Amino acid sequence: MNKNQLSKNAVVRLIVKSILGNLTSEEKETFSEWLNNGNNNKLYKKIINPSNLDAKEKLYKSINKEAAYNRVLKTIAANKQQRKKKALFQVYKYAAVIIVALLAGTFVFKNYKSEEVITEENLVKITPGYHKATLILGNGEVVDLTAHQNETINATSAKISNKNNTLDYTATTSESSAEISYNTLIVPTGGIYNIVLPDGSKVWLNSNSTLTYPEIFTEDTRTVKLEGEAYFDVVKNKGKFVVKTQHQNVTVLGTSFNVSAYKQDNYFSSTLVEGKIELSSEETEAVILTPGTRGYLKFDSNKKVFVSKVDVRNYSSWKDGIFYFDNEKLPVILKKIGRWYGFDVAFEDEKAIDNILFTGVFKKDAPIKDLLEMIRKTSGIAYQVEEINETYKIKISK
Repeated sequence: MNKNQLSKNAVVRLIVKSILGNLTSEEKETFSEWLNNGNNNKLYKKIINPSNLDAKEKLYKSINKEAAYNRVLKTIAANKQQRKKKALFQVYKYAAVIIVALLAGTFVFKNYKSEEVITEENLVKITPGYHKATLILGNGEVVDLTAHQNETINATSAKISNKNNTLDYTATTSESSAEISYNTLIVPTGGIYNIVLPDGSKVWLNSNSTLTYPEIFTEDTRTVKLEGEAYFDVVKNKGKFVVKTQHQNVTVLGTSFNVSAYKQDNYFSSTLVEGKIELSSEETEAVILTPGTRGYLKFDSNKKVFVSKVDVRNYSSWKDGIFYFDNEKLPVILKKIGRWYGFDVAFEDEKAIDNILFTGVFKKDAPIKDLLEMIRKTSGIAYQVEEINETYKIKISK
């Protein structure tokens, strides 16, 4: 049984035994896992709060002094005199048990909800992302782009229009006299933003991603730095365009492609929609991608980039407000949608789920419950949603 799906009576019993120090080894393990749930932990702390215990003791004594206590005392009186002291100790011990049990029962039966109910309530709180981002200028100024929609931002060597959730750069100095100043666009979890770079190239920056670039390109090679995921539509005939990431560099002459290079993931990938790109690094051999192919590097592998034919919609439709999955592994899918809806994902046994493939198309502005239910019905998985310190975690089990 899942330790977070214990019956109410079982929870009360474990709480009482934990306070009295009578838990068995197996019960300790069960109780410890139950406490790992944030809501359960809050409930336990409420129960053992001294003020709650005192109030419950007073209430108990006021309604039971002539009943339960006297019944116990009569039992003691029947024993021999030399055992009276020990028996009196037992009275207070069991009275404490009754008080704790009543208090635990009050809170548990009133506040302890099944995981199904908690999951339903938390699912409503998890909402889709939206267009939001932060821009850091070369002089260190920080601009909240959501709060400054339809405004022009003055930078060192460019004017930046922030309109329709898109940054659009226009140079204010010539390339030869421009002072190179770098801007950084930061998109948080649950966000997405667009940018038109100084050369006219378009970039869609996905959730939990950062793009650093110059306000004006002054060399033959246009270089930007990416952490996270972005889709690029690069202007041709303006020299090489290089996307630097932690593990691979993507070099293009004019093309459309997607790059996924999250630090939290254990892989790098780039998918080519149109044109031609080269993937390279100091640790791997250079690989050329043609349209409709994906280069994939797993960081714990033998440092080889694997190239395969793919449906490019699987790796580019996110910029158009759609989740498109074609026989993709379930853990990968859940981590992707977690970045958009703003939740963490945990697996009871990731190996048991790793080979489950899912195919489906889903709008990114739809309720998370609809997507999870679609996956559950077609993949045979179960899920629970819990809130811990105002963050959400979805636990997946087979």
